[in-house]
Amino acid sequence: MRYFYHPESDCAFEDMDYPGSGEVDELDETEYLVIKARQKETTVSDEFDCEAMTAYYLKCKRVVAAMNADNKKRIAPVEEEMERVAALMDEYLTTHKVKNASTKAGVFFREMDIKPRATDWTAFYAWIKENDAFEFLHKRITADAVAAYMEQHKDDEVALPPGVAVEKSYVVRVRTGKES
Repeated sequence: MRYFYHPESDCAFEDMDYPGSGEVDELDETEYLVIKARQKETTVSDEFDCEAMTAYYLKCKRVVAAMNADNKKRIAPVEEEMERVAALMDEYLTTHKVKNASTKAGVFFREMDIKPRATDWTAFYAWIKENDAFEFLHKRITADAVAAYMEQHKDDEVALPPGVAVEKSYVVRVRTGKES
């Protein structure tokens, strides 16, 4: 599919819809979708086309996914090169028995990077409780657990654990249909 932009009318066209008069610029799919989105000032009315809006939203979502995948592919060689250069820098520091190297461009140095993981959550959590060492965990509440608790205690006067507040808002989720 090819996409075109007609500057005089500020319209984007798919190749089958292009009227064929005036100068046009060729667009990629992302540019086309951005222009089409800008042109749509759709409001919910009797004319609101649920089918078309769902298809359009999913098309935009696919473009974002494709762009993210493309960016990952484009970035990968650069990240690999950075890893290669970092290994050379590490070798330099080790060979010369220095902690850092300053240059006009910047400084490079070695630093210990730790990545802890639990091999036995039951034992680890028991140790945390026993030693009152909750700083070993991130302070984050699991939304699924809170939602389940709220459902189980919906008839109670207080349907939340102490110290927990819930902010609720509706969001629109879009999934592909069976025919897609």
